[in-house]
Amino acid sequence: MFTREAWPVKRIHHLRKLAEKEGVRFPSIHAPFFGVDLSSPDDWLWKQSITRIHEAMERAVDLGAEMVVVHPGGIYSDGPDHRVRLGRVVAAFETLLHRTEGLSVRIAVENLMPHFWGTRLDDLVSLMQHFEGESRLGMCLDTSHLVLSRLSFEDFWQVLGHRVIHLHLSDNWGEGYDDHVPPDLQGNVPWLLLFDRLDHAAFPGHLTFEIYHMPGDIPFQEYIGRLGKGLRNFLREVERLSTEQLG
Repeated sequence: MFTREAWPVKRIHHLRKLAEKEGVRFPSIHAPFFGVDLSSPDDWLWKQSITRIHEAMERAVDLGAEMVVVHPGGIYSDGPDHRVRLGRVVAAFETLLHRTEGLSVRIAVENLMPHFWGTRLDDLVSLMQHFEGESRLGMCLDTSHLVLSRLSFEDFWQVLGHRVIHLHLSDNWGEGYDDHVPPDLQGNVPWLLLFDRLDHAAFPGHLTFEIYHMPGDIPFQEYIGRLGKGLRNFLREVERLSTEQLG
């Protein structure tokens, strides 16, 4: 996640040089979301939110990223004014698209967990309909948030699948928390169905395994090694089961 405090321009340029040397790419970065709310009726917060996300988009270009994932709402906003906030979100993205015209970076709007603007399917559909035909703006499907919102993947994909340009893949224990645990075929996300839909759609975007949960007090490098091995096993199992179903 980009913040100007953690990622000054000098550090981003240094990181890009290191990455190019090692053959590593950064397809996407995450815009800041703490203290950011594009749906806010408060003019100061709304304008500051646009400025911070605009800055993240510029730094994404410096890093060589192709898209920036953005939360459409950041403060509790599941009240009676949630439709009013749609206008604020639309205006915010219109402003961002205008300000960043010419930048080689796209915006992926993430579906959010309950109690934030961006969890309701009808709001997200209305937002995407407003920007129909705008290739620089699409959806980021977050599977953990989908579980928390009690939305079925099939319902989401039926109306918004054609606008998905990025995915945040993780599982969720279904206990009301934003767990983002490693994918598990016994979990709450219909992984076989999801990958089947991606195959049939010839999905043109990127996907990120967005894992927060770190089991136990172990060194970070060791955890990353275990996680990488687990994700490779998960993908092999998905491929095996999908092949069996086709057979």
